[in-house]
Amino acid sequence: AAETVKKAADSLAVYSAAKLEADEVLTVVGEERRKKDAGFNYIILRPGTLTDDAAKGKVTFGRTEGPGKVPRGDVAAAAAEVLGAEGANGWYDLLEGEGELKAEVQRVVKEGVDSVEGEDIEEMKGALERAIAREKEVKA
Repeated sequence: AAETVKKAADSLAVYSAAKLEADEVLTVVGEERRKKDAGFNYIILRPGTLTDDAAKGKVTFGRTEGPGKVPRGDVAAAAAEVLGAEGANGWYDLLEGEGELKAEVQRVVKEGVDSVEGEDIEEMKGALERAIAREKEVKA
């Protein structure tokens, strides 16, 4: 049983690192595109640990504090809501919480909340460029 738990924890750590790397790549690409096309928006939804619990429609959305969990059904509903929200752009953290899902998404988009604030996009860009260079070296 202990080995199974360790494997699950290791898998989650690998998934989390890959998700963060993908978020950063998409952020770099999205920001570069926005420089050329001010009307372009990108959305990165960053849910906490996914659960199989029934969707509650109650969330913390936008910028969250620390780890948490969220039902898959609430992630799907939040994705649909934020994709339909005029002006939505950037990173949106999502955890189960007390706020009504639709109202939280509308509030966060209206306030211009973006969880990427404070992150070093230039460092993300540098990491992406280094990864591309390593890939080219491997193929050469």
